[in-house]
Amino acid sequence: MRKVLLLPVILISFFTSYPQENPEVFTFEDSYLYSRFNGIDISSDGRTIAFSLGEKEKWDGNRSYNIWLAMSFDNSELKLTNSDKNDWAPQWSPDGSKIAFLSSRSEKTQVYMISPSGGEAQEVTYMQNGVNLFHWIDNNTIAFISNEPRDTSIVNTEENAGGGYVVGTTYHTSALWTQSIDSGELNKITGGNYYISDMSAASDGKCFLLITAKNSDLFLSITEGKVLWVDEDGDEIISFEDAKNFSSPAISPDNKKACFVGNTVGYSINNALFVMNRENETVKNITEEFDPTIEKLKWVDTEHISFKTPRNVHTGIYSVDMFGKVETLLEPYYAVFDYSLNPNTKEIVFIGSTCNIPNELFVNKFSNPPENALKLTTVTNWITEKQLGTSKVVSYNSDDETKIEAVLTLPYDYDEGDSYPLLVLPHGGPDGISMDKFNPKAQLFSQLGLIVFEPNFRGSIGYGSDFYAANRGKLGYVDYNDIMSGVDYLIRQDIADRNKLVVGGWSYGGYMTNWIIAHTKKFLAAVSVAGISNTVSNYAQSDINHGEIADWEFEGVPVYDKDKFEHSSPFDFLNNVGTPLLLMHGEEDTRVNVMQSWEIYRALADRGQDVELVLYPGAEHGITSPKQHRDVMRRWIVWYKKYLK
Repeated sequence: MRKVLLLPVILISFFTSYPQENPEVFTFEDSYLYSRFNGIDISSDGRTIAFSLGEKEKWDGNRSYNIWLAMSFDNSELKLTNSDKNDWAPQWSPDGSKIAFLSSRSEKTQVYMISPSGGEAQEVTYMQNGVNLFHWIDNNTIAFISNEPRDTSIVNTEENAGGGYVVGTTYHTSALWTQSIDSGELNKITGGNYYISDMSAASDGKCFLLITAKNSDLFLSITEGKVLWVDEDGDEIISFEDAKNFSSPAISPDNKKACFVGNTVGYSINNALFVMNRENETVKNITEEFDPTIEKLKWVDTEHISFKTPRNVHTGIYSVDMFGKVETLLEPYYAVFDYSLNPNTKEIVFIGSTCNIPNELFVNKFSNPPENALKLTTVTNWITEKQLGTSKVVSYNSDDETKIEAVLTLPYDYDEGDSYPLLVLPHGGPDGISMDKFNPKAQLFSQLGLIVFEPNFRGSIGYGSDFYAANRGKLGYVDYNDIMSGVDYLIRQDIADRNKLVVGGWSYGGYMTNWIIAHTKKFLAAVSVAGISNTVSNYAQSDINHGEIADWEFEGVPVYDKDKFEHSSPFDFLNNVGTPLLLMHGEEDTRVNVMQSWEIYRALADRGQDVELVLYPGAEHGITSPKQHRDVMRRWIVWYKKYLK
């Protein structure tokens, strides 16, 4: 069978895999209905947490985010805003009298403000190109980033060319502004000559820490970014560019030091926490020995910085001093998506997930056992009443004795004495990680009676820099061995049925699916969503997987080292494929171009292979439209059911 389907905007509405008449069964619609958080901030007295919560009335409707308050002293909640648009990223003013937030209520994203006691939210900014992000300076002043208009001469040239443009000229820059809340007076700090992706403002308003790049091109932000510490006139105090892909800038409470995250190995492990000292103009990496994957920096005091990092399959929150000494604030137990802390009350508020909790808001004292954290919200309690699969973390040795860790999602009615059909579900990246958290896809697959196997193969983050870099120049080899060693382990343990194996994945997981079926015939069926099939052609098609990023992964570039790309290209091994393959791809995907699925589809169709290609108009890499995403999952499951009979 060889079919290619082009789906219209209105897609088929049935979803036979998930019986809606049984309210106890977790369905795809459930996975889109449960609430999501988008920003949290704890008040200076530690009594009240502002957070943004997104809710839906219908699974395929719009999700509206509003600002809520959670009171830790009595475990109550208050909904502050009630907009049908989106309000997110709440921030308390320094004195706790106001909450500012970003909102889509206007034509462009602007900053709004509301009293914590309620009332109508007031628009603060009126920027023509909207506001990307903001920070309070004092109780009457905010700093924010707004995009600059593109060069008029370039825009006019494009219009005269009927839309024709020169590659590399379609990006924009941005500028740093401050604004008085009372008077509305604006002050432009930087000239708009570069792009600012993130920033931090000093409490006295006299300096700012900026993450910058030449323009808004994501590739340049990753590869050629620069950290700038500028004064109130926009003049440079200190700069730093001896790392890659900077993020999370923060100025210390006394405004004498600043910190940020960078990469000294590759481009995505975020292994270095740098501290800038304004007085002696030095920059130092203080987490070199800890070797983490750092996210979300916050100053605890003038000598300590907090951060979160995956440690294996859970998230820990830590504090590090200026000499690199690390202390634990929250032991790894949850998967933590975001956090805020109050040094005065020694409390951490965080959005956490476990296998059966999609996401909830928790509060915990520094160093208290995480399992004792107080849950402040119950927005996903109804999910826990479903018949959900449970998780199990396993570890095993790969072919060269490297220890590999994986998360298993077990069916609801799992019996430890039985062997089950196994779905191998490699994560994306390859610099991703499978966490022990609520995973809607894994839950949906477990409804079929499948055990879902998510291995953290070499190249994953969360296991240190050496582990992250271990697949460099070996894509498709060390990760394949790590995955297949896990499959063999589960078969030996009588957990997996060797005769009922299926494989599938998205993005790099799709690449690994294409690679796996080109190197073994153990699998009954395979599904590749937005996966690479030809590493040579993908070099020219992807928005970021080229240049020095590709050079890092493949140890070369195709014009000089084509053999290194072919060495890791599924396309060069497709004559070995014997597994039925379902391909699905968004037609507007800029990360992995849709032609990647076309290439493998044409090749397998020419061989008479059982292959099907489904395309989604208007969809990008994530295929996020609810109806389109539901169709992806429906077809994915139906494909497996067909071959697991």
